[in-house]
Amino acid sequence: MSNKDIIVKKSARKYFISYTILFAFMACIIYIYFILKNRSFVWHMDGLTQHLPALTYLGGWLRQIFKNIFVNHSFVIPMWDMSIGYGSDIITTLHYYALGDPLNIFAIFVPAAKMEYLYNILIIVRLYLAGITFSIYCRSRGKDNFAILVGAIIYVFCGYGMSVSVRHPYFINPMIYFPILLIGIEKIFKKQKPYLFIIATAVSAISNFYFFYMLAILIFLYAVFRYVILFKKIEIKELLKWVMKFSGYFLIGSCIAMIIFLPNAMLVVGSARYGAAKTIPLLYLEQQYYNTFLSFISAKHTSAYTHLNFSTMALVSIFVLFTQKKDKLALKIGLLLTTIFYLFPFFGFLFNGFSSSQNRWIWGYALLVAFISVDMIPKFFELNKKDKKIIFIFTILYTGLYLFITSRLSVDCYKCVCSALGILVINVILILMIGNVLKSKRFIQILILGITCIGIGINAYFIFSENQENYVSEFKESGKAYNQIMNSPSSLVKNIKDDSVFRYDQDKGNKLVYNSSVLENLFGVGYRFSMADGNISKFYEENFINTPRDYSYSTLDNRTILDTLASVKYFIIKNNRTKDLPYGYKKLVTSEVANKKGYQVYTTDNYLPLGYTYENYISKETYDSLSVTQKQWAFLQGVVLDKKINNMKESELSFTDKKVDYTITPDKNTKIIGNKIITSKKNSTVTLNFKGLKNSETYLVLNKIGVSKEMISGKYKIKVEGENENKVVELLTERERAYCGRDSFLCNLNYNQKESNQIKMTFLKQGEYSFEELAVVCQPMNGFEQAVKKLKEDTLNSIKIDTNKISGTITLERSKFLVLSIPYSKGWTVYVDGKKQEVLKANSMYLGTFLEPGEHNVVFRYHTPYLKISASISIMGTLAFIIVFIYHKKREKE
Repeated sequence: MSNKDIIVKKSARKYFISYTILFAFMACIIYIYFILKNRSFVWHMDGLTQHLPALTYLGGWLRQIFKNIFVNHSFVIPMWDMSIGYGSDIITTLHYYALGDPLNIFAIFVPAAKMEYLYNILIIVRLYLAGITFSIYCRSRGKDNFAILVGAIIYVFCGYGMSVSVRHPYFINPMIYFPILLIGIEKIFKKQKPYLFIIATAVSAISNFYFFYMLAILIFLYAVFRYVILFKKIEIKELLKWVMKFSGYFLIGSCIAMIIFLPNAMLVVGSARYGAAKTIPLLYLEQQYYNTFLSFISAKHTSAYTHLNFSTMALVSIFVLFTQKKDKLALKIGLLLTTIFYLFPFFGFLFNGFSSSQNRWIWGYALLVAFISVDMIPKFFELNKKDKKIIFIFTILYTGLYLFITSRLSVDCYKCVCSALGILVINVILILMIGNVLKSKRFIQILILGITCIGIGINAYFIFSENQENYVSEFKESGKAYNQIMNSPSSLVKNIKDDSVFRYDQDKGNKLVYNSSVLENLFGVGYRFSMADGNISKFYEENFINTPRDYSYSTLDNRTILDTLASVKYFIIKNNRTKDLPYGYKKLVTSEVANKKGYQVYTTDNYLPLGYTYENYISKETYDSLSVTQKQWAFLQGVVLDKKINNMKESELSFTDKKVDYTITPDKNTKIIGNKIITSKKNSTVTLNFKGLKNSETYLVLNKIGVSKEMISGKYKIKVEGENENKVVELLTERERAYCGRDSFLCNLNYNQKESNQIKMTFLKQGEYSFEELAVVCQPMNGFEQAVKKLKEDTLNSIKIDTNKISGTITLERSKFLVLSIPYSKGWTVYVDGKKQEVLKANSMYLGTFLEPGEHNVVFRYHTPYLKISASISIMGTLAFIIVFIYHKKREKE
């Protein structure tokens, strides 16, 4: 090893030790508020319901695979699990949250009850690694070690890094991968080996397809900028050679990842959330721009994930950048371009995969700002009087604008923004004193690092402290998250001794914990993961089920028929509110645990098993022509199919639902003009009076709800109060990131033996609401038991759920259609008596197949859709990488 190599190695060791110590110190300063309040990093919303359950499930899933291989000696990978929602694909559900992230492999060693501790540790590790990869990138560009140290802290502990890391842990992964990809690009431009770029591309794509898309856009822009800088002029022939080279390496990396990437990409294509038509405004609201400007150096909160909250040292570095007249043009253009990106909603829409306008790519901007700091800090010592005068003018202008915007905001944010401004002034004074009053470089460096850390610490104080924004209060108490999941109301079902395969449902008023069934291995109807089955979403939309999001559903709104079709056998209520029970749930399943919790479990004799049969079918055309209340009654009379079955008769449908007349009375703050309800104040009401039917479920049908263009919020809620139930209908507009196009809902006001007579609607926000139809419909339950009894005549018996397989036996006297209350997917194949048969979608979302008379052994097998073809592509990508490796090895020898 040469002397130069030894010096470089020592320098690197010294740097990374310094970074590690500084990172540990800053992490303690920033997250001390969690320790003081005994809080974990598990956010009370997605952390509790998605991230922690996904990591915990992943650990168990990996252990099962290892057990299959090394104990059972069979290479079997579980691909489907009935405890995920109605039953879902494991790979596509977990990928967005846990599967693919290399760090999550440690989950295999941690028991479920202790997973929270690994969860917390991995958040800190991800942030640490983001700083490591950023540092390596800057060192590869030949930057100063001290400047890199400051830049790394600015990068890691920007607003996105500080606050989003604990809210959505895997959102930090692109901060790790992005610098590695940039190093790979630099190596290719230097005509070095492309291995790092290919591997980084593959890991990024495997880790998360969503952020990989953003990474792909940013590395393309980076490569273009670097090409222009390195080659000064653009020659088409030379440019095409580089484009082909980069595209080839990127394609190889992407192909290697295809085994995970493709199945998830195909699921996204079928998602209502990503397919809904969106109208993106030209500009954000005025308030958003004020907040964004202030948040650049302060802890001021802003929307659309534009979490900036940089140290003031970053802003001063930008001031210095613009004193460099002809130099650093690429950095200036890059900064201006990316600033435009987060100022206009269209670019957020573009980076977010055309689903909503969110700046979840802002980590890329943070890297640029941090790199500018790295590049400019050494320039602090070279500034002349003219440069310092320009910086002073920038500071005066910025301060004036800052104070003007602050004066237009509420007093609540004064401390936050003024503290940041004070640190900025101190920062600028330091820069102006360099070379005059301050001459010791080491002392100046200490001041620069100190001011940077103090600025970050102050931002952390205003974000997390209970005396300020109190963000820490949104996180679960340390050590309690797993217990809360495992002791949710649904856990009461575990106390029931029942060997049959069944589902449970519960009243929405219960203290729900989404996805608790995933860890409890129970079968429910609740689900909250971003990757959602499009067939389920379509079923919910067609039946106006009262939930506005396609990726999140908790109950079937107590609707008796829909619960029955989903094989719901048990229903959970709170405080023995029997009015919340669907029709027919009369038998209390006693449990001391249930009584202690204030929850009770009831059952019914009118449930359908997992597999039930129909004699007749309903064409999709007929089904689509029915009203929403007719559709659910039609499910009891025939199976809805997309294609005709020759040996089945089409059902002759009859209906018993009744649309009842009503009078509508507005309060003094409400006007009714045609199909519009106009409220002048929030919480304005209208009351619907009618004469309902006995022994019926009563529904309020809100068809095609609209709001006027002047109403600019993303969410509108209507509280609906009946004699038996109070519920909320939530309408999302195009401004809401979870918008999936739903604008029609049926609000079930529950079953009542007596006549219901009144519904009160409260509009929580003022404005103009329109309805294509606002109807009160009663659905008598006469004939319901008989219809269910007919569907139960021939059912799938001896049902067994194994890994990727559901099997059972059935005996038929005549031809029938077997329906499994399991979501339809192209991943299912069915074998009847060992012979493969066609799997059809039934009743819009379920799974089924046609059966002839006789005794049958039926086996449904599951395989993740597109997994075989994606595995083939991954093999080809790996082979292509090996060829590239061999090629470069040969050239190295030559």
